[in-house]
Amino acid sequence: MNSMKKVVLFAIAGLLSASAYAQVQFQTTIDLGASEQASDIKPTADGGYIVAGLQYATGTQSAFLLKLDQSGNVQWNKTYSGGYTSGSNLFTSYRVIQLNEGGYLLVGSTQNFGFSAAQIYVIKTDVAGDTVWTRTYGGGSGNNGNSIFQAEDGTYVIGGSFSLGGQRRMGVLRIKSDGSVRTESYYADGIACPFFECVPLGSNRYGIIYTYSSMLVVLDSLGGFIGDIPLGFGSGFSVGALEEGNGEYVTLNQVSGLMGSAFGLVRTDLAGTASLSKKYASSNDDTPRELIRASNGNYILFGLSTSMNGPSFLQAMEVDTAGNVVWGNRYNYSSGAYHEAANIVATPDGGYVMIGQYDRSGQYTDFDVYVVKTDALGQSGCNQASFTPTVAAASTIPPSAVNPFSAALTNTGTAVPAVVGTISTVNPTVLCLTAGINEYANAASIDVYPNPVKDVLYLQLKNGGRFNGQLFDISGQVVARFTGTDSAQLDLSRLPSGIYMLQLLGSTGESVTRRIQVAH
Repeated sequence: MNSMKKVVLFAIAGLLSASAYAQVQFQTTIDLGASEQASDIKPTADGGYIVAGLQYATGTQSAFLLKLDQSGNVQWNKTYSGGYTSGSNLFTSYRVIQLNEGGYLLVGSTQNFGFSAAQIYVIKTDVAGDTVWTRTYGGGSGNNGNSIFQAEDGTYVIGGSFSLGGQRRMGVLRIKSDGSVRTESYYADGIACPFFECVPLGSNRYGIIYTYSSMLVVLDSLGGFIGDIPLGFGSGFSVGALEEGNGEYVTLNQVSGLMGSAFGLVRTDLAGTASLSKKYASSNDDTPRELIRASNGNYILFGLSTSMNGPSFLQAMEVDTAGNVVWGNRYNYSSGAYHEAANIVATPDGGYVMIGQYDRSGQYTDFDVYVVKTDALGQSGCNQASFTPTVAAASTIPPSAVNPFSAALTNTGTAVPAVVGTISTVNPTVLCLTAGINEYANAASIDVYPNPVKDVLYLQLKNGGRFNGQLFDISGQVVARFTGTDSAQLDLSRLPSGIYMLQLLGSTGESVTRRIQVAH
């Protein structure tokens, strides 16, 4: 047996071949007894998924959480209401994360509880979806929470637009686990635009995506201004942002296309010098919704494709770092039904899961939750069609000045009541399901210990040989890729305490996915 080899997680070495073994694939629709607008999906530590959205019933609106297992089966579902009426501004945006300490955090907006203007609305739940606390945050004349993630220090980071100084401000609000505010950071934008989101970029940096001016504002972990980068083409909007290791940043944009709009991909440095600037157009009107990293380092572009005669389809494509299309797929292509796309995330098995809404009637009246789980090549097992976009060069725009704005919210965390109930009707329709191989079938051939782990995790391949691996946080982001020979030690001392998913693939075919708890 070779001597132990220490692998430091943040010095990435090697890539996992995600297509080297089969993955779970499925398509399913879920009716919760009313009309549902699904808006977010994230992997959970147990291998399943958590879905957030808004339910429209007769005269009321309710936010919901929907817990799925790894095959898309419903495990539980909860609604969050409190006398909301159909005319109220409940959850104009709604995002969810699973917390490192367990449970979930749901963020959106509401104009209930006696407020005269929309406030950011946050619900913290336990692992079963039951409410722990609910709070509102905001200024005097309209606020929207559009994004949420958990920072390395455990705080919750909310991005969105805030009403300060008489106009909308892009901003970042960091709150503690009890809902109290830790820091506030706001930036002047000059237009009344509610569509700002904040994303983790890496190395304790955040990015505010300045949606309708196609700009990324780069901040440090305390909300301090680092720089602003042009990421668009002078029109449309931007979604998603990624940081490259060489100091460049990437975003997905809406640009002018053959039939209306198309996907635009831009990669540039802080000075605004672009190393990649291309647009991807099809015979449909293509609207971007999300940009994520593929397990091999490429880019996954996701959004909505609408045909001339009305039907719309979820659409995803993989693009390499040179801007070349690897694959492109549309989902539920043959049904002729209307859809809406929400988001896509990478999954611990190397594939992807995407969420949207589905209307069998095509009349825009009764929507169901629509979930598609694919392998690494975007294959879901049924009911999809490939497409090849037209690729062309595009030009970016110069940056605009973005200045910090000093202010404090008038509402820094008002506790409000919430009613939590179980939705009584769940009607799933499984369109297809391919289970793939059992990820735990070869678990005995790989030792992973101790678990929970404080600092160092030990790995050993009983049959010897080389293995590749990835470590995911509970939001589905890859925090490390690594390789080992026979055995290895992983230094986890720099990771925050919480739940992670470890995925290993041995050179002779052994594969295993393990839930790892880091407890410092």
